[in-house]
Amino acid sequence: MHLSAEEFKKQRLFLAPMAGYSNLPFRRLCHRGGVDFNTTELVSARGIVYNGLEPSLRYLLIDEDTEGPAAIQLFGYDADDFYIAVQKILDNTTLSRCSAIDINMGCPVKKVCQTGAGSALMQKPEQAVKIVRKLQPLCAGAGKYLTCKFRKGYLQEENTAAEFALALAEAGVDRICIHARTAKQMYAGKADWAVFATVKNKLLTHGFGALPLIANGDIKSAADCRTIQDMAEVSGFMIGRAACGNPYIFAEIKNPEFKVTAERKIDDLQTCYLEMTEMLGEITAGKEFRSMIMPWIKGYAHSTAYRQLCGKLTYKSEWLNFFPTLLELFI
Repeated sequence: MHLSAEEFKKQRLFLAPMAGYSNLPFRRLCHRGGVDFNTTELVSARGIVYNGLEPSLRYLLIDEDTEGPAAIQLFGYDADDFYIAVQKILDNTTLSRCSAIDINMGCPVKKVCQTGAGSALMQKPEQAVKIVRKLQPLCAGAGKYLTCKFRKGYLQEENTAAEFALALAEAGVDRICIHARTAKQMYAGKADWAVFATVKNKLLTHGFGALPLIANGDIKSAADCRTIQDMAEVSGFMIGRAACGNPYIFAEIKNPEFKVTAERKIDDLQTCYLEMTEMLGEITAGKEFRSMIMPWIKGYAHSTAYRQLCGKLTYKSEWLNFFPTLLELFI
């Protein structure tokens, strides 16, 4: 799928890339639930360089016919690693259909940061710039957009997002997304939405006001989107944890009248599970689906018993017998 520059800038609602959650079957659900743009789980650029695409294919896999426009997200530190990894992606018949390559500059997990990757790149903006400059001609030549996701800063109270965003803009990035927490905050505390205005003002002042800026962090409703839009002229909103148990949040934001039925929830959960079994096999899918279903049943009366039961399910027959029992819970 090729997105025109106009289509690229019109996208408003994004699913955040979440390790262990935003696999292809779930991204398909979000697409049917109204998301405009999807992103894969993060994959190591260096891993692709040394091991090829095959070991990471389950995470890289896209299908824009059924999930809509999507980016493949990579993490790493070395610009040459990124270049080789993206070349391999572009040479692959299936993966080369992605709309964008997204560079993860925001992951706060220790094992990623200690290699200099993820949000650790915010401590070395010159390296982040080097990566973007290396990849921009390659992506542009293949008709792919180059995007970056990063954080408010790295240290607990740090706010370096504006300077970092400007550096990436000058290097040629096509779109940026900011999680309004620092790396040291991880996912704790309240996201500082004021950072979006700071970044937008910096970009405007230096002639990059047209660069799409996507807001991320604690966005749970249309009201949250309106509040952020009143604070800063962002181009769109990226939603992560709020979509885990509710892939319909995108439709709800677009249309306040939208309501999802209990029957649709059960049907979608079952479809997602069956697609995972096709990708991963019965045993792996059965185990991984335990954690995926938890946000769907959280908060309902008697949900504790359902969660305990889910923790014991593995086999296809068990899951298919379980899904109809959720009707009473969801109604």
